[in-house]
Amino acid sequence: MASDVLGRIGEIAADLLGNNITAAVDPDQFAWTEHLLGSPGYRLAGGTDQIQRNIIGERVLGLPPEPREDRDRPWSQRDRR
Repeated sequence: MASDVLGRIGEIAADLLGNNITAAVDPDQFAWTEHLLGSPGYRLAGGTDQIQRNIIGERVLGLPPEPREDRDRPWSQRDRR
């Protein structure tokens, strides 16, 4: 949820600053430019949203895991084509 909120904050900053977000000279505005450009990485930092939802569903809510044929094999022996 945090990565989604951070992404939305970046979008709001872009809407408020308009074209100034790309040509920011003021250090305060440049911080928002940095935030906007870095916000897609927030989703990847903790795992994609879908993976996090699967983990919550399986481990916290006790939902059945997704079917995986190679579940019993170690990572080094899995087919990764």
